Amino acid sequence: MLNDRWMMACVLGFLGLVLVMMTTTFPENIGIQIYDDKPSDPLLIIVILAAMPFSNLMLLRRNWLLMRANRRLAKAEANAQIAARVDPLTGLSNRRKFHEELDRLNRLDHCRPFALLLIDLDYFKPINDAYGHAAGDEVLLETANRLKLVVPQNALCARMGGDEFAVIMTARYGSDIQKQAADLGSAICGVLSQPIDLTDPAGESVQIFASIGIVPSLGPASATELLRLADEALYRRKDNGRDGWWIAASPKPMAARRVNRDALHRRGS
Repeated sequence: MLNDRWMMACVLGFLGLVLVMMTTTFPENIGIQIYDDKPSDPLLIIVILAAMPFSNLMLLRRNWLLMRANRRLAKAEANAQIAARVDPLTGLSNRRKFHEELDRLNRLDHCRPFALLLIDLDYFKPINDAYGHAAGDEVLLETANRLKLVVPQNALCARMGGDEFAVIMTARYGSDIQKQAADLGSAICGVLSQPIDLTDPAGESVQIFASIGIVPSLGPASATELLRLADEALYRRKDNGRDGWWIAASPKPMAARRVNRDALHRRGS
């Protein structure tokens, strides 16, 4: 019904425009003279005036449709940008967003100290093999939900892939980033070690643990170097007993490394 009304409005508007063109450009074609000294046909004027609002309405509707299409396109593009940075299973940030956040911190002129926590789930693979991928996905989703409970809101929590997660946290003003990261590591280990009741298969309960490698950074540092140190700390933790964290030495800030290279270059010249 609504489309029929719009169609009628468009037709009337079009006819109105045609009549206007005929009477102003070729008035002799319809036997009507429009001059200052001769009155125009009143019926024709009424038809034209009645049709013109419909033509304007048609133009308004077209503009409205274009604006709505542009809004939908902008919203779709924004949603696509968000989806490209979110892990579809857990709803956490993904690896791409994680690297973007590291790059953002490294670009800051006055970067606050921050820490990288690399988290690996212990005994996840046997659960996935014994109960199937559906149970494995349930464990990963529950892990993400528990991480959201203890990770600060201003920190970034990401799933890097498989059963590996990561957190980037900045230091609170006046706080020690190493102690802050260690406290978070302990909280993560505690919350993740609680048993998980599976729904598929129902009635089964499983338990995982977390090994965490922590790297505090006092300033901008290479993302590759941070990940390498975090990975080394993670496996140091595994080698010395799981279900815990290990803190790696802080990497030298990139500015300091550049200064050292310049000094070596000057001594060698």
